[in-house]
Amino acid sequence: MNRTRMIGRWLSCSLCLCLPFAAMGSSNRMTTIALYDAQAGATAPDPTTAAGGSWTIPLVNGAVLTGHTSEGGLNGWIIEDEGAGERLWYRTVVSAAEHTQLADGWAMDFEFRLTVGSTTPTKSLGFWYGNDQFERWLVLISLDEDDAMIVTVQHGNDGGTITPLTATLTGSGQGTTDYHTLSIINTTGINEARLRFDGNLVTFDTGETGYRPFVLAGNSDIVGALFGALNWDGGGSMIVRRVELHTLNQCPADVQNNDSSINVFDLLELLANWGTDGLGAAIAPQDDVVDVFDLLDLLAAWGDC
Repeated sequence: MNRTRMIGRWLSCSLCLCLPFAAMGSSNRMTTIALYDAQAGATAPDPTTAAGGSWTIPLVNGAVLTGHTSEGGLNGWIIEDEGAGERLWYRTVVSAAEHTQLADGWAMDFEFRLTVGSTTPTKSLGFWYGNDQFERWLVLISLDEDDAMIVTVQHGNDGGTITPLTATLTGSGQGTTDYHTLSIINTTGINEARLRFDGNLVTFDTGETGYRPFVLAGNSDIVGALFGALNWDGGGSMIVRRVELHTLNQCPADVQNNDSSINVFDLLELLANWGTDGLGAAIAPQDDVVDVFDLLDLLAAWGDC
């Protein structure tokens, strides 16, 4: 039997398996908890205004420069830390009810372009989410000596210690050339987050793909969604286009065209990406590769969602 007929028979069988689930589905789409959108006005709004999402500034030290800009017809908010001990945090407080929603799985997406990045050991620019258990998932972004973009996270260890994990995200000389999206993703029941850079899974220099939060017990300053110039040392500047903390899409199998339906188009997309970290890899929480776990979850969700 040739390969085409084998695939056709397998696909037909898969579709038959789907039929018992056709009436199933979920209306649970993602819910936005905190948002900064630089496109919300004619110019990028100040994050502290209503148009900017009403973020507060719980901590500011020194003269961190801010302001709006426009590149390629799209707005951005400038944050510039000149590296002399400045800090500027933008924060959205997350309510107890919202923390409960996020406990079922969450992501924090950050769209930005570095314009200058610190090469000092302590990085400055970045973002984090801290939950009501005082667990903080921190991401810091900078450049290395070759102007490649790097990311550093604080991996929490048993006993309260921190191991910095790093990864190189771009090639040499490309760290400031384009806008990128960096996302923290924490799936249900796993106290470990993964990063995706422009949609691709990030592997740290140690070979790991996940990191655990660092616990700062009783420190309410870390709770919520935060972005900006976060550390005393370091420095750099960036242009921020969008920051969003949201629940995970509870219809993750809708991978093909976001039409709120799990159907043959989603199945074909999953099969086309089999064995990769492409679309479909995030359907099941077991790993970040399209495999049988993702297929089974897609079949179970068949129909409207």
